[in-house]
Amino acid sequence: MKSIFRHLLALTLGAWLLMVPAHATELGRYVKAYSGEEGVKVWLLRYGPESANEALVQVGRVDHPWDLRILKAKLVQRTADEQRYVVQHKGADYTMLIVRGSAAELWLPSQTAFPASPRSLRFDEALANQGNPQRFADEFQQQTAQK
Repeated sequence: MKSIFRHLLALTLGAWLLMVPAHATELGRYVKAYSGEEGVKVWLLRYGPESANEALVQVGRVDHPWDLRILKAKLVQRTADEQRYVVQHKGADYTMLIVRGSAAELWLPSQTAFPASPRSLRFDEALANQGNPQRFADEFQQQTAQK
């Protein structure tokens, strides 16, 4: 009886360990948030070690296919005061967000013949304080698993 119990316990523990990732992805401690006219919102989170220069970016309240999608972006430091967040779009690099201090510009690929125009944003501390890094990363993982 004891051996059956031990065997079941070992199987249960083994199955549980298979569900846990081998190593958790390192995350930034804080979610940064920007907001602009017409309620446009952007959330940012460092994803992975700082040396990887990667972030998760989510845009909300925009009439665009990227609305509420979380995209993995490469952080490109142009100057001490300017960071660019670059995503892959149609097989090429696309700069979707430019941050300069507490101001930002959101660039979304145009869905029409007209070229894209930037949306001006400002850092939004209240929105940032609502952010939860682990929940943000979990949502990205769930979104990625659904593809």
